[in-house]
Amino acid sequence: YGSAVYADAYALIERCIIRGNRATGGTSSGVGAIYLYNNSRIRNCLVYGNYTGGYGTPTPGLGPLTAGVYSYNTGNRVEYCTIVSNVVQYGIGAGLYMYRGRAENNIVYYNHAEYRGDYRLDQHNAYFTPARTDTSISNTCAYPLVAGGGNIDSDPVFADWHSADFRLLPGSPCIDSAQAITNTTDDYYEVTRTVDGDGAGGG
Repeated sequence: YGSAVYADAYALIERCIIRGNRATGGTSSGVGAIYLYNNSRIRNCLVYGNYTGGYGTPTPGLGPLTAGVYSYNTGNRVEYCTIVSNVVQYGIGAGLYMYRGRAENNIVYYNHAEYRGDYRLDQHNAYFTPARTDTSISNTCAYPLVAGGGNIDSDPVFADWHSADFRLLPGSPCIDSAQAITNTTDDYYEVTRTVDGDGAGGG
């Protein structure tokens, strides 16, 4: 389960910075930061620098070996989040793993598996269970490109991600690539939302 937050029964996690959490010793499940179990939502959060150590096959219902955010149930939502620099010892979806539920308007980048050298390759950033109609990732920046409407895979052009400055610089492909935001007025840096390019996207 989530070593930082286990969310159940219509919980809302909003405008939080969740960092530096560790889950170790698992053989079939473990989530370093956020486990969304039932009808819960994480919105407008920064999730970075979390770690999961362990090895084995992901166990549906208990969770995979992932370090950032794991969503188990259909009613869960992951919205407007930046999920960066999370590390899993072995596993997939080191940043975001959607077993069920929907994720939209997120940046999921530079997450990696410790024993799979390249932090941009394979399924290290964002993963969702294939062939499910109740699961989707949309308007999200992740590499490699994730199937879904509005997704992109370009470098998000952070100000300085090595120093945990995840503000977007002018010219970032993530600016103006989201769906319209209607329920968020500012981000975790207290910058007014939305910031519009304006290339006719949602900001």
